[in-house]
Amino acid sequence: MAENSRLCPVCAKPLEGQARRTACLRCQNLYHQECWEGLTRCLAFGCVGTPEEVLQDLGEPVQAKPCPSCKAESPANVALCLSCGTDIFEKPPRAVFTSFAGWQAATPEDLVLELDRHWENAIQHLYNGDLEFWFSENGRLDLAEAARTARRNHEQRSVGLESFLLASNLVDPPRMEVVPATLELEGPGPTLTSALEIRNSGRGYLSGILLAEVSWLTLEPTEFAGNRTRIAVTADLGSLPDGAVPGVIRIQAPAQSLEVHVTARRLSIAAGVALYRDGQTSKARVLCRKLLDVQAAHADAVVLLTACYLKEENPTAAVQALRNLSGACQELPSDLIEFVFRWLSQNDPAASGLERVEIYEALIPCAEGPLGNELRRALGQVAMERARLATEAFQENNTSLWQGRTATTQDVIELLQIAAAYDPTLAEEAAGLQKQLRRKVSRGKMAFNLTAVLVLIAVLAAASSSWLWTWKQSRDLQQSAAQALQAGKFEKAIQEYRILLNSNVDNTDYRSNLVRALFMQSRAAEEGGDSPRSRAALIQAIDLCIGRPQMQQAAAAMLLDWAKELETKGQPGEARVRLERATRLDEQNPEVQTSLRRLASDTDLYWKVHQVVEGPMGSYPVENYKEMGAVAAGVRELVTRGMVPYESRMMVALADVTGDGIKELLVAGTHKKDPQPEGRYAIYRVNKSRL
Repeated sequence: MAENSRLCPVCAKPLEGQARRTACLRCQNLYHQECWEGLTRCLAFGCVGTPEEVLQDLGEPVQAKPCPSCKAESPANVALCLSCGTDIFEKPPRAVFTSFAGWQAATPEDLVLELDRHWENAIQHLYNGDLEFWFSENGRLDLAEAARTARRNHEQRSVGLESFLLASNLVDPPRMEVVPATLELEGPGPTLTSALEIRNSGRGYLSGILLAEVSWLTLEPTEFAGNRTRIAVTADLGSLPDGAVPGVIRIQAPAQSLEVHVTARRLSIAAGVALYRDGQTSKARVLCRKLLDVQAAHADAVVLLTACYLKEENPTAAVQALRNLSGACQELPSDLIEFVFRWLSQNDPAASGLERVEIYEALIPCAEGPLGNELRRALGQVAMERARLATEAFQENNTSLWQGRTATTQDVIELLQIAAAYDPTLAEEAAGLQKQLRRKVSRGKMAFNLTAVLVLIAVLAAASSSWLWTWKQSRDLQQSAAQALQAGKFEKAIQEYRILLNSNVDNTDYRSNLVRALFMQSRAAEEGGDSPRSRAALIQAIDLCIGRPQMQQAAAAMLLDWAKELETKGQPGEARVRLERATRLDEQNPEVQTSLRRLASDTDLYWKVHQVVEGPMGSYPVENYKEMGAVAAGVRELVTRGMVPYESRMMVALADVTGDGIKELLVAGTHKKDPQPEGRYAIYRVNKSRL
């Protein structure tokens, strides 16, 4: 309400014309001078100012009077006793509702609308008892009772205010939306968790409850309050039968009810076999691929996938599937095992390069009766054939046979043991080949020892003259690399540390110094804007640490320090990227985990986009999209709007980074007028909005 249209809180007449005016020192609300001087306290709800106060009094706390009825003490700024509802202060009736924040309302209807506009002030007025006091003074006992009920029944204050506003029937209810509108959950089990997001696209404050109408669905939480709430939906797939099972989630808000229809499907080998038998091999293949994606029932899924390809007369694809076989079958029916085995027995040219020993070992657990015996014999014969060829290939006095005894001869011995175990008729031949192999190994050992002695004599002769030179060269390289590193010549330091490490790959000092140099180069390149070089150096450093726990911990500590600096510089997104790399190196570092949890909620979107753009899904040049109609037009539009290439090109990817189930074209780059404090790139949707 503008100053020239405001009303005096005492007489409800306009504060304009020639009348003298004054203001409360605490809330700055205006009064007629004569009206103000007749008060004992400011009539603005929530204010404790008095006409007698002067500026130096404002820092002193105001003591509330005890309630004359129940003697309970209430805060100094409330209009009535919060215990019994009695008016605490004697003052004339207030025809105009005046807030301590400066806004006014002359009628109950206007007050309800003003409360909806000034949410935080409204919460204070409701829970101070101001609303029920004023509505009672002005004859609206229904609204006074609604305010009292909302205050007493709802501890969550925004929920209480929304309850009162809806009870007035003067405002529209919140408009609830659920994303996604339907859920499809499928996996091998035993459980699978997805998420719903409940949003308010209207006015006010949304709250409500959720109810799963089927026992196999669990919701967390089951109550919500807020205009954007994420709900975890967990399906107990282990309790479901094969096939699609429907369910319903009912969401109830004060003035609206929605249903989310859920379809759950437990992925199982049994379901795939049923599809295969019904002739629906394409659907069976899709199911197998899903099982393989989640690393479930691996061997069964591979063999079933192979059978589908063979039924579709596609042996090339069947061979490709079998190349990925690992483990042993557990659930497949015997007739399907036989189908794949018979095809392998036909010696199809497409299958000539397959490793049949591993394949037959995977098939045997599910082969029943005579088929199982036949498979075992076939496995024994294949293993024996391979062992024969390997043994015949070894030459007498072969020193390499002795040198590689753990990697070569042991493999042959294992093949002979398999042959004897699965086909007893081959046991005698297997024993003979083992003796022959040991004899060749023994002779190879003698030849190797003689060669080793001659080489040792030659080495000792040369060592006396070359040792001092090698030691001096190593010392000079270390000094040169250290000086280069100190001077910021990272390329030279890295090159010299690589030479030292290649001369002695087990030297921990050489490896640690090389890792440190690569980290320093990565940070310097990042600060200089050369992101590709920074990323390449960082990946090399991390690769050098893998498999060495102490070095992994040290690298994780360096990444943690880097992340702290980036966060201090206002780049939480890039700090999150460094912490994700650190946790992969050292999952037990509590400081890394604490920092990651602190940044997670604010950088989730940045991390998702980073994975898309920096990962294999993204990093496509704009030229790849020239023939894609509206997509290419969207990219060109962003370029027109001022985007400049990132890493010498625009980077484009299709992905769903907001969780609404819709993939959008993302473009990563740097805007000429839009520096990025949080990281290295800006992400734009095709619809021009920044993420």
